[in-house]
Amino acid sequence: MDIKQTSIKKCVEIIESVVGNGIFDEAFFLSGPCGIGKTTVGHILADKLKLPLVEFRPAEMEAIELVGAPWLDEKTRSVEYFRPDVIPTHECVFLIDELTLAATSMYSVLIKLVRERELGGVKLHPKTVVIATGNRVSDRAGVNRISSALRESFVMFDVVSKPNEWLDYYAKHEDTNDDVWNYIAKYNDMLCKWDGKVETNQPCPRNWMKAGKLARCCKGSNLRSLLSGIVGKSAATAFMSFIKEQADTVTVEQVLAGEKTAPTHPLEITAFRELIVSWLMSEHTDIVMNGVTPRADHDKVCDMLEALGVSEIVPAISSLKLVGDKNEIIKGSKRLSAMLLDNMDAIVAATK
Repeated sequence: MDIKQTSIKKCVEIIESVVGNGIFDEAFFLSGPCGIGKTTVGHILADKLKLPLVEFRPAEMEAIELVGAPWLDEKTRSVEYFRPDVIPTHECVFLIDELTLAATSMYSVLIKLVRERELGGVKLHPKTVVIATGNRVSDRAGVNRISSALRESFVMFDVVSKPNEWLDYYAKHEDTNDDVWNYIAKYNDMLCKWDGKVETNQPCPRNWMKAGKLARCCKGSNLRSLLSGIVGKSAATAFMSFIKEQADTVTVEQVLAGEKTAPTHPLEITAFRELIVSWLMSEHTDIVMNGVTPRADHDKVCDMLEALGVSEIVPAISSLKLVGDKNEIIKGSKRLSAMLLDNMDAIVAATK
């Protein structure tokens, strides 16, 4: 698209400025990759202008439904038109969402709606603000290329998501996840990496918000699988590595000394489990190589492991079973032996 790229914030400012000057007969089209926040512009504008938001998705309709299906009035013997109640007549922000998913047969109808602000005798309110959104053909989102006539009906914006703007917006969101915010703040380039040729989910503002909300529901390998299904495998792996780096600042020794508390956030638990396993392996090395007795804090560390839950106990015990010959580290601890027996079915299933 041969136009200057514009951020979400700038789009809002420009449209707000045009409307503020009393110009309502121009419509605006926001084009950009999936999940970048195009629809969000409508919501932000509605809030700023203190107007209701009316959303219309032309892809869910046929052209004849919008224009009006004819029917014969038996009493008057005249043809009437039955029209769906989708054209708002009150003052509002009218958002024509995912326009490029609509059938091309809708384009002539939409041109009339956008240019003349009227359809089938139903007129938009004189102060209604019209915004449309759509993906680009290059995004391979199953969209149609809009006709030049329809395109010329709009002021066109090629929308991009700016990390600093998104971080400010996300910080005010009720489902804000600190780990997601910190990750994008450190790695700005990971906010949006959209490639239409890739057939898996990818990092984008919408998917990071979804990841932040759902990440609290899982931990361990389940969390990695969940994140992979939201932002893609590469981004999920990088994000989990970042969380591990953050969690490494809380050590088993610090928790034992009462200097810090064991992490409870799902994104940090797996990394802490690995620290517990390392502590237990180190203890075992001391016993075997140096002939020392088990450390006094052994049971407290086992308490920490149990507190993490079954999803972390299973991989921990599986790792510890591989140390030495014949499960030496497990057999040398009543607590670890009990965990092995209590979770045997899950451990066997995990190793298949």
